[in-house]
Amino acid sequence: MSASGPGNDPLPPQVVEALRCSVCGDPIGLADRTLRCGNRHSFDLARQGYVNLLHARIPSGTADTADMVAARADFLASGAYRGLADELARVCAEADDLVIDAGAGTGYYLARVLDASGAAGLALDVSAVALRRAAR
Repeated sequence: MSASGPGNDPLPPQVVEALRCSVCGDPIGLADRTLRCGNRHSFDLARQGYVNLLHARIPSGTADTADMVAARADFLASGAYRGLADELARVCAEADDLVIDAGAGTGYYLARVLDASGAAGLALDVSAVALRRAAR
């Protein structure tokens, strides 16, 4: 999960309010770059701007690798899907609270939506490599 990049507030309040502990389902709060629920389950924010809420290991071959993420970023930078990204940004321009991108990958589409709106963003992905890219 990624919500903001380095140098920004670690997690906007509306992101924290939307999250639940992945162990017990209780609401969580943010203190000292750590998300923690009332049952003391805790999840540290990485310095790159993301937090891993999973308490189980992702099966090998499930998450994107660094090479896959780099290839996707290069492809998206070519402009091949710019029209789709622009349309998403147009449709979501009225968003003013929280936009969640499940399977966010590099965060390409979420970034366009957030640039066009006043919303905070929450990127979800099983790939830590992808989330590090999205947090930029």
